[in-house]
Amino acid sequence: MHESDGWRLATLVREAVRNALGARGRLVPLVLAAVLAGAAHVAVAVNASARLDASLTDLESEGRHVVTISTKDVPGQSRGAGTTGVRPASCEALTRVPGVELAGVVVEDVEKLATAQLGSFVPVRRVSSSLVPEVATHDVVVGTSLAERVGLDATPGARVSLGGLGAEAQDAVVGGGRVLPSTIAIFTARAPGDAPAAECRVAMSRFVDVERMLPILTGSLRTVGAETVVEPMLRETTDVVALHAGRVDRLLPVLLGVLGGLVTAVLALLRSAELATYRLAGTSRRSLGLLLGFEASLLGGVFLASSALAILALRGELVAPLASGAWALAGACAWVAVASLLTAPLLRRRPSDMAKDR
Repeated sequence: MHESDGWRLATLVREAVRNALGARGRLVPLVLAAVLAGAAHVAVAVNASARLDASLTDLESEGRHVVTISTKDVPGQSRGAGTTGVRPASCEALTRVPGVELAGVVVEDVEKLATAQLGSFVPVRRVSSSLVPEVATHDVVVGTSLAERVGLDATPGARVSLGGLGAEAQDAVVGGGRVLPSTIAIFTARAPGDAPAAECRVAMSRFVDVERMLPILTGSLRTVGAETVVEPMLRETTDVVALHAGRVDRLLPVLLGVLGGLVTAVLALLRSAELATYRLAGTSRRSLGLLLGFEASLLGGVFLASSALAILALRGELVAPLASGAWALAGACAWVAVASLLTAPLLRRRPSDMAKDR
């Protein structure tokens, strides 16, 4: 710092802190506003994340990001019955692929049994435990729609005791998995072995790119058949994730930063008589500019700190905490930049003219 006006960098920083946080600091209201603004835009992001989560949950209950991979013969090529399909071991191994949550086969042969609780001719499908984990711990998994239709407790995970499926009453649970939307069947574990199964069903995480995943999935499968067929369980008409990413309120931190910088600059203009005192006391234009810059940086820092604390406290409720932090940083930078640009003309005024603004 220049020695001519007596201000050192550390002294200017202390003066900026005193002006902002001192008992008689002119910037105390702006500091409080920065704290509230930082928390407010995070609250808006949490609300948007909650809406996205609700939308994705509804879509996942209908089969979002679930695909069925099967095989079919090419016309003109004859194969024996049961010689086409997907090798169960290769299908179940897809759970090791990043982005895959559940994967397993559904055996084509469908049994139909009758129980007093569920009625007659209930389809029984045999599936991998890597696709429907409940079949590993329960004798039977009942589809939610079937439970609702017969008046049972349709809450996923509800226990049901069934008779008629064997010598003893069967331990059953209502399934709530993404791979069982709107099903009226009951499910049991498939028999050991690697005989080809009718289809491989794969459920992927909610934010993966399905189109990029499909070549990886089909390339990892061992199939018996001339042609692989991939069918999504749900065809989305609207990309809710893209709508969330493109929402206008994601710009709120930047808008708040611009508004904060504007208010900071206006307040500096209203303080021109006070700032003239610094100049008349020998403070150079550069030192006064640094003082105003430190004040703006302090306010932007308070905004960023408030945002960071809110993000840390609510990170479990946010879809993308890092993105929220990046937007908060952009808002803080906007605060400092706008305030600095708008107060620059004030530094070119003569101290005597500034003193007349009392």
